[in-house]
Amino acid sequence: MRNSSSENVRNRLEWLEAVLNKKITINERVTLSLKTMRSFCALAIAGRFSSIAYNTLRNATMNLNEPAQGYQNWAYLVELRQRCFETFKVVELEHKESKVASKDKDSQALLYAHICSMAYLEIYQFLERLVSQPEEMSTLATTSIKNQLIISREKFKTIASYSGAQSKTGSILKLVDR
Repeated sequence: MRNSSSENVRNRLEWLEAVLNKKITINERVTLSLKTMRSFCALAIAGRFSSIAYNTLRNATMNLNEPAQGYQNWAYLVELRQRCFETFKVVELEHKESKVASKDKDSQALLYAHICSMAYLEIYQFLERLVSQPEEMSTLATTSIKNQLIISREKFKTIASYSGAQSKTGSILKLVDR
């Protein structure tokens, strides 16, 4: 076994332990390199270790006599890499989610507003149909629903809908294009 391969393994183990102990901070590119063992093998950190072939790393790790012996070293290296990735990938995903473009947020808000207006108009139309059949309802209930429909119609007369209702500014499709 070449000295450099054994040294590469030792340096990788020390580096992973330092990352886990937060003595070293890593960026997004390095975090992504920790996702799989193959990408970790391709990782080179200046002044620490160079890239190494997967089988070379595996053999060098299994032939290393410290901190454990044989397969235990390989399992330990794999576990350290996984723990580092799991620790730092959450931060990476949260960071990416916070970069959602305002255009996407605007589109999503318009979609939710459209869905709410559709729900309101469907309920409104249902109540109008219900009130138009007064023989099946009491006079008090019919009057109460009619009054609420009048109030609601005035409050929400500018709501746009898929059903062709128009607002002062036009349909919801025109609002999305703005």
